[in-house]
Amino acid sequence: MLISIVFMNERPRTTPEKDEIAVNIESEPLPIEDVKQQTGAKPSDGKHEAISDLSKKVSYSAGDLLTHAQKRETLPLTYLNIHGFLGLGDEFIAETIGGLLEGCNLEDKDLNLQRMLTVERYKEKLNTKEVAGIVLHAYHDHPIVGMLCESGLPVVAICDAIPDFPSVVVDDEAGGRMIAHYLSDRGYRRVLYRRFTHELTTSRRRYEGFMDVAVSRRLEVTVAEVDNDYILGADEIDYLNNAHNHPCVVTGWRDLSLMAVAKFCRESGLRVPEDVALAGFDGMSMVPQVSGVLTTIVAPWSQVAKKSIMVLSALIDQREVPDEVVLPVRLRIGDTT
Repeated sequence: MLISIVFMNERPRTTPEKDEIAVNIESEPLPIEDVKQQTGAKPSDGKHEAISDLSKKVSYSAGDLLTHAQKRETLPLTYLNIHGFLGLGDEFIAETIGGLLEGCNLEDKDLNLQRMLTVERYKEKLNTKEVAGIVLHAYHDHPIVGMLCESGLPVVAICDAIPDFPSVVVDDEAGGRMIAHYLSDRGYRRVLYRRFTHELTTSRRRYEGFMDVAVSRRLEVTVAEVDNDYILGADEIDYLNNAHNHPCVVTGWRDLSLMAVAKFCRESGLRVPEDVALAGFDGMSMVPQVSGVLTTIVAPWSQVAKKSIMVLSALIDQREVPDEVVLPVRLRIGDTT
């Protein structure tokens, strides 16, 4: 299997086009028999250097570039992330790509990773008809959705359900309910909920699940509408400053929405979790600015990605697929509650 990584943006492109990874490593595509993990063979110094140089260009590990070779039997499946970031330093992206690779191995498919910053550039790419199907991570109202609908290509949405396509997601509503039950059972009453202003299915379902339990348990919930997770609004700052005398818990639509809160607490002398408890959603093992392990809802992103490949393969084969596949989540109790 070949991994090709393509960045669709307006800057001069220095990363490889499709098939260039195999071509650049050696004069012929790297045959599967040469993979060290399967044969025990050690690549030549020249090949190893070429793989290492290429992996730096595409932010992908040299080991994985060596492990996956192209069979050249079918058009590749494409993972398209419209959010413009594919660095494996991001835990969500790393889990997602790992799951995609596992799914492609099971389905005997090649994988093409793409980020997109302009719709126009991607429209040009679609016209080349070099893609068998797409795993899409996008907002439901992004312009690319309409374009892909018109293209007739098989598409599966992941993470955020899109009504136009079969979707593979996690049980966001159940996760929201789960964290609310936990906080209520631990005796928390004052809650600041950071809700994303863009109407994502993930954000909406998590919020609805949380509020359903919060209302029945009579939690005092203050909702902060945020369009930037990394900045606190004036009302949020006022709320947190009160925590010296009135302890509270802050939760939100994802783990990263708590970074700014943790930073403010540290700078303001607020103790976590004694003054301000933190509870997230996504299951990151480490969250910047957060000391210790975050209490959070763990979502199985690698399994979501793996399942999306299986659904996409069925769609390409014109087999019946469900409108939505929902995978379960679980609560991880950490140091922040």
